[in-house]
Amino acid sequence: MSKFHNAPNRSKPVLDAFHEKYKVDPKTGCWNWTASLMQTGYGQFNPRNGKIVTAHRFSYQTHKGEIPKGMFVCHTCDNRACVNPDHLWIGTNAENLKDMREKGRAVYSPQRGEDNHSSKISAKDAEFIFLSCEKQSVL
Repeated sequence: MSKFHNAPNRSKPVLDAFHEKYKVDPKTGCWNWTASLMQTGYGQFNPRNGKIVTAHRFSYQTHKGEIPKGMFVCHTCDNRACVNPDHLWIGTNAENLKDMREKGRAVYSPQRGEDNHSSKISAKDAEFIFLSCEKQSVL
């Protein structure tokens, strides 16, 4: 086995090598990528064309066709490691972000006041300071 490739036999067809690198979850139907994962949780695959690609995009292209320029391959299952083409759909960035927000997966959620993890004072303290006539050095 090559130290640069996970497949035991590099002469194996690319699709065979791809299909060896996931395991089907019988409960969810997800094809969970078991080979190399990026830090973001997406699988990565070398289709031997000189370019490493994300495994879910390769799966979509292989099973459903080309991905239009500027479009995203999104997951209905919300599992970044899933490469099941039945769980993948094409969407714009806006559609992908909307899907994330609607499913409660959006990382960005601005918190104001004491709900913000970086807050140093409570809302009550802020109100006291705002209404106070004391000098800053006293507060």
